[in-house]
Amino acid sequence: MKKNIFISLIIFSFLTSCVLEKDLDGLWIGAYSEDKSLEDYHSSTIQKVVKFDDSNYKIYGVEKMYGKNQEGEFRMLFGKLNFDFDNYVNYRIVNINEDSLVLNLPNNKYLIEVFKKIPNEFKIDQSKKIELIGNSYTLKHDFGIDTLYFKSDSIVVRTNKYRKASKYYQRYNLDGFNILLIDDFDEIPLILTDINSGNIDVMAFHKKRYKWKLILE
Repeated sequence: MKKNIFISLIIFSFLTSCVLEKDLDGLWIGAYSEDKSLEDYHSSTIQKVVKFDDSNYKIYGVEKMYGKNQEGEFRMLFGKLNFDFDNYVNYRIVNINEDSLVLNLPNNKYLIEVFKKIPNEFKIDQSKKIELIGNSYTLKHDFGIDTLYFKSDSIVVRTNKYRKASKYYQRYNLDGFNILLIDDFDEIPLILTDINSGNIDVMAFHKKRYKWKLILE
């Protein structure tokens, strides 16, 4: 009897893992993280994109800040997502559906990271070339107004009413998606979806989906 239960658990775990691995396939962009152990917790942004393909993964970030992008194999077991770096790091899957992945980070049951699956509608026409270097843009968004001056291929100067700061950034063209990551604690990753007369349409995810525009100055 105990042997049959054990075998059933193994089969159930295997089938569940296969379903989840298939569900994970695609590109997931960082939306926000929260530490609910803090009395006045607030949401922080996540400047990274994760690509899952079968049992392989690659994590894209701002390499000037965090070094080479990590890649390798992952596995699913008993509701945990196991990456093969640092002798396997286990993230508990809090929730997964067709457009959201919520992970509980290791060693802190209160800390979660939320990723959003990038829908195909956000792919950009590959014939449209977007050059940022040397250009300055005004970004009017739900939280205020920023000016972004792309000083080089890795440095952007961000100016608003609170501060002026130089930050590292990185662009990625992944599977038809044009993605802009800026290394700043409150900078939401941007998906560049179109360009007309120098102005760039962008989409972003945080607690909800946003549609903004980079206005060329």
